[in-house]
Amino acid sequence: MKNVYSFEQLIEMAKVEEGLERKDIYYYKKKKKKSLEESDFMLISDVAYLEEDEIVLIDGEEVPKIVIDKGMSYYYDPNQFEDVISFQYEKDHRSTIDDYIKALDHYHEKDDFLDE
Repeated sequence: MKNVYSFEQLIEMAKVEEGLERKDIYYYKKKKKKSLEESDFMLISDVAYLEEDEIVLIDGEEVPKIVIDKGMSYYYDPNQFEDVISFQYEKDHRSTIDDYIKALDHYHEKDDFLDE
């Protein structure tokens, strides 16, 4: 499968400006109880940039066909992901994977950066 990334690779890509190329982030798990660190991620172009045969309609929403084919779930908006990762990195260059997950979860729940 093309363009499969680990969670750690996504974090490193997000630290570089335009590293995620503004593509939506989807993930899939091979086993139901896998953690984010063990999941595989794909960067997929917005449906506006896909060909008609690469899109399916689900509950009135256009979704990239590969998402359905691979059983993936939407994970994060690339702009927000990069912002959260950058904020956490600037706060502490020694941040761990768990620190990044905590920051992403906090932003997702509170719509605000984690500033401890």
